[in-house]
Amino acid sequence: MPKSAPGHLVPLSNGWSLWKDFCVRGAGFPASDVLKLASRELASAVDAWLDLEERTRALRQELIASLDRVRQGLPPDEARALNGAIKRLARGGLPQELQAGDEAHTRFEALRSSLAEQEAARARLDTLFERESTRLGEILRAQARESLFREALVWQNRAALHSAIEPLLRSPPDERSAKSRTREQLVANYLQRYTVKNDSIGFFGPLGWGTFSEEGPSVSALPGPSLIDGRRVSLDFWPIEALAQKFSRFPGIRPWLAPRLMAYARLEGRTLHMPLGREELPPTPLRLLTLCDGARMAREIATTVIAEGLFSSKEDVYAALEEKRSRGVLVWELELPTRAHGREVVLRQLLERIGDEAARSTALAELAELVDAREAVTRAAGDPAALDRALGEVESRFSRLTSMGATRNAGMTYGGRTMIYEDCRRGLDVTFGPELLDRIRRPLSLLMLGGRWYCYQIGLRCHETLVGLFRSMCEQLGTDTVEGVLFWPAATEIFPENVNKPPAFAEPVLADFTARWSRVFGMPQAPGQRVLELSSDALEPLVRELFAAPHPGWPNSRYHSPDLMINARSLEALQRGDYQVVLGELHFAVNSLEQEFFMDSHPEPARLLGAIAEDVGPRFSPVVMKGDIYSARGVTPLADHPEDVVFEFGASRSWRPRSQVVALSDLVMRMVDGRLMSCTRDGSRCWDVMQVAQVILPVITVPLLPPLPYMPRITIDGLVVAREAWRFQVAELPFVQAPTTVERLIGVRRWARAHGLPRFLFFKASSERKPSYLDLESPHAVDNFLRMLQGAKSVFVSEMLPAIDHTWLPDAEGHTYTGEFRIVAVDPERWRPD
Repeated sequence: MPKSAPGHLVPLSNGWSLWKDFCVRGAGFPASDVLKLASRELASAVDAWLDLEERTRALRQELIASLDRVRQGLPPDEARALNGAIKRLARGGLPQELQAGDEAHTRFEALRSSLAEQEAARARLDTLFERESTRLGEILRAQARESLFREALVWQNRAALHSAIEPLLRSPPDERSAKSRTREQLVANYLQRYTVKNDSIGFFGPLGWGTFSEEGPSVSALPGPSLIDGRRVSLDFWPIEALAQKFSRFPGIRPWLAPRLMAYARLEGRTLHMPLGREELPPTPLRLLTLCDGARMAREIATTVIAEGLFSSKEDVYAALEEKRSRGVLVWELELPTRAHGREVVLRQLLERIGDEAARSTALAELAELVDAREAVTRAAGDPAALDRALGEVESRFSRLTSMGATRNAGMTYGGRTMIYEDCRRGLDVTFGPELLDRIRRPLSLLMLGGRWYCYQIGLRCHETLVGLFRSMCEQLGTDTVEGVLFWPAATEIFPENVNKPPAFAEPVLADFTARWSRVFGMPQAPGQRVLELSSDALEPLVRELFAAPHPGWPNSRYHSPDLMINARSLEALQRGDYQVVLGELHFAVNSLEQEFFMDSHPEPARLLGAIAEDVGPRFSPVVMKGDIYSARGVTPLADHPEDVVFEFGASRSWRPRSQVVALSDLVMRMVDGRLMSCTRDGSRCWDVMQVAQVILPVITVPLLPPLPYMPRITIDGLVVAREAWRFQVAELPFVQAPTTVERLIGVRRWARAHGLPRFLFFKASSERKPSYLDLESPHAVDNFLRMLQGAKSVFVSEMLPAIDHTWLPDAEGHTYTGEFRIVAVDPERWRPD
């Protein structure tokens, strides 16, 4: 039996534990809805044509072989007469007639008949394709009229609704123009997203929660009366920040704001230290900056320095403050927290303190305009037309108030593009019991041992790299310490801007990691083996040998976050024990639930924050920078340990008490007992460089195996740790450039047959960031697949497991949904500096 764990954990094996709480991410539309886009009849017709193609090819080869035998028995002059016929057959043609004996004649007639049958089948296929295209087009038009679909699209892409969907619905039902097909494809793509993607936004990706239990049945899943149990509409951070910036420029508001030094600026005696240099200050600006402590309002500062005879008017004081602000020395604005919902509430509270009645009233009225528009969006839930109008009004008001566009970051996958969003809670109570836990304890703990090794090795190399940078800077500066304002900007340059790409020092570790798992699994396997079934008993000795590591590589890497799915035909089958657990993405060194939108959807977020504090202890973290917030929903870290320390390094201010805040300008780097440390200037507090660097280490989804042309499905004690997968070069796929839609459809199914691909797949083109869904029986899914291969060099294809016909996550009406379970694994070892 596994050893007992703290109250918020359930034990795995090898000392590892899981959080009892896990998040349920799923689609918001029933999985079966996507099957409306399939055409079994068309797929069967293509397969029948491919059967004829194979038969014709075999008959052609048989005829060529027969003619070759005849030719071998003929004199050279007579044999030459058959050469032309054989060459024509080899090139795919057919001689008009053939004189070569009874056997060859019989085979010739069989080939002629097969070719005629194939030609007739192709004509029928073309006709069927047109008929099915019309039928599927009608289905997509009907889908585009459905209220829930339109409401989802209003949230996702209002512009597409007006520019593409509405014109599609106004066009004749039998119109098959290129523009209509493109618009139908748009509907199909969104329907696939809403039915297949395990999402975490809006009512088309509502978040739920579940628990692991050491008692009770294998699985319990109790749906609420409706799919959506709660919803909340929020303004994102950036539009509220835009209003705050505008109000900060009001002449009547600025005197009531408290200026402060930037976190990278420092006064020492008469010297102003900045990252790019220092400046000896005359008495007047020195006194002015000394008073800018973030507590005194500008009007108070003005009163003081005027009384001291340093300035003659408040206007002169404000002009001097503005000059320092424009140079990046001061922050002088309404400052909002970069976390927590209700940013507009904080802004209102700040504005209510403004003593200038006219400026205060104007700003509060403008803020109220935007908040009222948000409330109208909340009231419009369930009515697509009303929601469309309400969102349009929000955007219109924002643009009028700020002279800014109502969207941003066009084309970014996670750009926080729109200024308002809705979060929804799934009406579902899920519990996984001891039988399911027993299936995953040992195999999952083996994977976690690999995660510890990976992070330990990354930690060693990261420390080594940062020490190298430190020593290089010391040599350049001629000192044995380096200012934090110089070191940390230089350190961030080591890490790529793309957070999904490992830094250079990590690439050898990743290659070694996948090579070691290849050795564990005995990869690559002999051709023909499609399922590799392994056991923990057999693997554990080698895993322990290859992935031995004393502890995690940095404090946060005590956490790993695997995604799990369950492959079962139904909830009843699952409860009978007829199921497979499937490993999804494997996120090392992160608690993926420590994000605002996850925590806010939990019934007791304080309990989860307490669990983080217990697991990791006090942390040294940066304040979240305003410019780094792609969306307020994803703000992290969130834990609130009383001994946490946050460092400020730019214009953003921490929401924590000032006793828990250190400015970047107050940090210096020095070596202490062989470890690089980040210390306060007075030396009273020090933090290991890895405690600080962990916040700039990129979080990447780590593959278990290197890129292989083919990978079988791999299971450990029944847990699927790798799906069956294929990798192709797009240049090797001739169907991508086939001239007609039908020929491309035939080419895709020919390719799928040749490689034994299942019907339901996921694929990721090398030019794309995320995988997409492919149903080989859906013409629209195939067309989307082909479109996404344009411009790509390679494509990775894997079995969809669970597939659409193996979904079980229920609602009260009997529909089932795709779903995944985001879990948190906790290392028994805590990080410690070596």
